[in-house]
Amino acid sequence: MLPAYLPLFIGAKNPGQYSLTCLSLIGHIHDTHANVWNLRPDLDSIKGRYRAPFEAVFAENKLVVTKYLMDSPDIRSLLPTGAIIRAINGIAVDSLTREFLPFTPASNEAAKWRDMPSAYGFLLRSNRPASDYEFEYHGSVKTVRLSGVGIYSGGHLLKPQPALGDKGYDLIGSDIGYIRADHLSAKDFNLVRRTLDSTKGIIIDLRCYPASFMGYIYGSWLKADKSPFAVATSSDTRRPGCMSISPPNENGGNWGVSGTDSTPRDKVYKGKVIILVDANTQSQAEYTAMALRSAPGAMVVGSTTAGADGDITYVWLPGNVLTQFSSVGIYYPDGGETQRVGVRVDVPLQVTVKGLQEGRDEFLEEAIRMISRGGKTHKEGGDMPDTSGIFR
Repeated sequence: MLPAYLPLFIGAKNPGQYSLTCLSLIGHIHDTHANVWNLRPDLDSIKGRYRAPFEAVFAENKLVVTKYLMDSPDIRSLLPTGAIIRAINGIAVDSLTREFLPFTPASNEAAKWRDMPSAYGFLLRSNRPASDYEFEYHGSVKTVRLSGVGIYSGGHLLKPQPALGDKGYDLIGSDIGYIRADHLSAKDFNLVRRTLDSTKGIIIDLRCYPASFMGYIYGSWLKADKSPFAVATSSDTRRPGCMSISPPNENGGNWGVSGTDSTPRDKVYKGKVIILVDANTQSQAEYTAMALRSAPGAMVVGSTTAGADGDITYVWLPGNVLTQFSSVGIYYPDGGETQRVGVRVDVPLQVTVKGLQEGRDEFLEEAIRMISRGGKTHKEGGDMPDTSGIFR
């Protein structure tokens, strides 16, 4: 890309244009790990010094409000969660996304649509202290003007009340275990095992970044014997252009215990294992999904992951621009790729507008249904267990 970008760098009239050109160039490596990561006031002046006072995600190609950044009754009454944003400051969301896609670096489309309305993206940023949002809600179309939140003011994100508390594991009903990876401490393992060992099934939620490395210690609980789950490639500095392939990475059995490769059969978890993933499943979370999916009968349920598996290397570009890239290749033992394409999904799902408007976690519902009905998916029929007390 250097010949195409040299004129753009030469023609940059100010630091902001230079940083924007760097961001566009970074996008050509198609890596969700890669972006402009350090504080760049010049780039922020282009994205916008204010962000919308709410968060939104794309579902069924529509931008849907999900959370608020400010605890303001006015915002809640003017713009309800579940509202579909159609236009911002008079410009259709479809037009804005076409404009911002080239400046949204990511490994795949799922990660691009995840990032565009995020704090790092362009879509919900503006230099206007207040912006107009045209939205649709249950067939009614309205426009509301909302004040933005200064990006440097540390606006507090109102998080919904956790369905199962703040700890990293709990029970859903009496016989389904739930593990929330971003709240799970390494020291929790023995408690998790005692609490969930007799359950009918366990749901491992990897739609987040794990707070501890789970792939090996939990693999020993889920698999009686060691088996490979990934291979890695890395560059060989002695032979430029050559990539070295590592021995297979294994988990299961008494991993890390010398003298034995197996876990006693009566110590291995016997229930079903469902692993939840989506575009927020990135890097270590993707590697963890691969590791735990190698357990017999385990299934990955959800949507395309971020496609940025593996370690990272930092790079400082001229002008004090910090970026990074995925610096090892991560493959399945059979050679199947994970980077750009994401991890393999056994039961593909998509978030729906209806589900967001009803405040439901459709992926978690499907996982509960599969465990309750012996692994069958929703397409095979069956009533959904009563989860009204879990999700709200």
